[in-house]
Amino acid sequence: MVRRLADVTSTQFITTTFHPELVKVADKVYGVTQKNEVSRVNVVTMDEALDFIVHDQSHKGK
Repeated sequence: MVRRLADVTSTQFITTTFHPELVKVADKVYGVTQKNEVSRVNVVTMDEALDFIVHDQSHKGK
């Protein structure tokens, strides 16, 4: 739905998600890291984002 709306209306959507379905259709994926209380935003590959999601999901409930 987001992809269709973006294509039809020439609109950008910025989302925060751990849902692989949204990552797979994104034009760009950003990762946010923190070191010494300073956040950094970097472009990451789709594979890196999906690997992070899988890794994050494996730690839920631990």
